[in-house]
Amino acid sequence: MLRVIVLGAAAGGGVPQWNCGCPVCRAAFADPELRRTQASVAISADGVHWFLINAARTYASRSSPRRSCIRAPVRSATAQSRA
Repeated sequence: MLRVIVLGAAAGGGVPQWNCGCPVCRAAFADPELRRTQASVAISADGVHWFLINAARTYASRSSPRRSCIRAPVRSATAQSRA
């Protein structure tokens, strides 16, 4: 069965933007629950081999509750296209 995990759902660099003072970013600075990473997904056909789409290069090394559900080596779609 195909598994898709949404890792992030925000535009660009995520929310909050470091140089923004809009109400949304100010609220996200104050409340970590409102923070979002850039739009990206992890996809697996077997639950063992995962492909990251549009994830930051450092995603696999970050500690994150979402990362804990991916317990296998991950490969970037960008890296695949260069091979």
